[in-house]
Order: sequence, then structure tokens, then C-alpha cells
Amino acid sequence: MGFLKWLQAGPDRVKRARRHRQPGLSSYYWDGGAPVARDVKDISVSGAFLCTPNSEEFYPGTIVSVVLQRPSGQQGPADASDSVYVSCKVARRAVDGVGVRFVFGKAAERKSLEKFLRSVLKGANGNAISGKDTEGQALVEFALMVPFLFLLVLITVNFGGFLYGWITVANAARAGAQYAILGGASVGGPLTPSSADVQTLITTDTSSLPAGVSVCVNTNATASAVTGTCSFTIASVPADPEAPQYGLVAVDVNYQFTSFFPHFQFPALGITDLPSLPTHIHRRVVMRVLN
Repeated sequence: MGFLKWLQAGPDRVKRARRHRQPGLSSYYWDGGAPVARDVKDISVSGAFLCTPNSEEFYPGTIVSVVLQRPSGQQGPADASDSVYVSCKVARRAVDGVGVRFVFGKAAERKSLEKFLRSVLKGANGNAISGKDTEGQALVEFALMVPFLFLLVLITVNFGGFLYGWITVANAARAGAQYAILGGASVGGPLTPSSADVQTLITTDTSSLPAGVSVCVNTNATASAVTGTCSFTIASVPADPEAPQYGLVAVDVNYQFTSFFPHFQFPALGITDLPSLPTHIHRRVVMRVLN
């Protein structure tokens, strides 16, 4: 439930990062007068708490440009600057100051702040900040999302296999029925194919499917189970009303579909099985034939 609440918080949720208290930093921002140094009570790579007088009103959502400066007299690495500029968004107001969240327009701005904090905090209290402060959080988020992503992939593969089987069976049934009525439809054409010929055509069209395809051909109310067992009776496909000049040919194709990944167990997240799909794919095509 906690993870779902975190998702519902939206893009404005504040990511919790490791806080460093009393870093000894000074902050400067413009309030209409001469810049005055304000102490930083605590700071992290995602935000900070600035000590401000009660006379200064900050409302949540206000954007403030802040310059963070290292403690006077502290020596840092040669490539580290003494200050860094960062944009902040006021998150909360307290009696002794305001809590702000850093707003980064580019990835380079975040890296610049992290570099500055690593230099300052290491020299101030020996507790240096590192990329692990954010990498650890990303690792936890990734670990939480991996089962859901993997579940989505498995469901997609299963549904894709079922849809492919349904389209293949439908095309094969239609092709078989068209082939079955071809013989008497044109002068000098081939002879009317037998049920075995129709079955061979359908078997070729469904060769990409695993075993489990059955074919039935019904010609003029006479059923013939070429492979497997017919799912319809003779009465379900009656004789043509204009017999004996015309007749009816029904081609019935059945396929037993089996999911590629029927099970997926992840009890910690309440996932004990994958959504079930139909296991029986059936298509029947009926056409008139000239006897």
C-alpha cells in the first residue's frame, strides 16, 4: 500500500535522500536588500532547510534562487568551487526557517551540486556525500518495479501468442473453404479437392502453430473428420436449399492454445498466477459450392 501511495503522489513527490545536518554552509538569496548570509540547517542532494528570520514570508511553491557557499577558511580540492548556484522551490514553512527542494533544469546542474557537496561535507565533518545517496534510492525503486515489468512482458507474450493463433486459424479456415469450392467454379479448372486435400492445405497454413490443430470438412451435410474430432454435427450444416445443383461446404478448424508462461509466482507482491486466456480457438467457414 505504501508503494501505491508513492505512485499516486505524482511527479511532484519529494524523493528522500540522505540528510546531512549542520553542514556549516551559508546561503544567500535576494530579498530586496543587501545579501545576508543565512545558515543551512541540513542539506541533501534533493533539498535543504534554510534558517530565515520570522520577518521573511515564504509561501509553498515559491521559486527562490540561492547561492550556497562553503564555510569560511575551509580548504577544498583545487577543482572545487567555493560556491554553487541552485534554483529552489519552497516546500514548507517552519518557525525557524523554510524547507526547499532543489529544481534542476539540466543534469549538469545536479552534478555540479553533488560535486560541491562532496567537497564541502568531506572537509566540514568528514561525512562526505556520494552518488550512492541517490543510487541506493534508484536501486530500491528499480527492485520494486522489476516484478511488474517482468509480469507485463509475460502477459504480452502470452496474449501475442493467443492473437497469433487466432489469426492463423481464421486465415487457414477461410483458405481451406475457398479451396474446397474451387473445383466446379471455373471451366477447365482443377477437380473438386477431397477432404484430405483441404486438410493438407490447412495443415500447411497452420504449420507455425504447435500440435493441437484439428480439421473437419462438411460437404453436402456429410461430415468428415480429417484430423481430430469434429466440433459440429451434420445437422448444424444442413443441405443447400437449391440441391442438388448447389451444395454447402463447411470447414471447421480447432486449435488448443497453451500459454507460453502459464504461471508466475511472486507472493511478496500478491501475484500468484498470470491472467488466464482462452484455451480453445475455433473458426468455421461455410461456402456454397456448384455441384
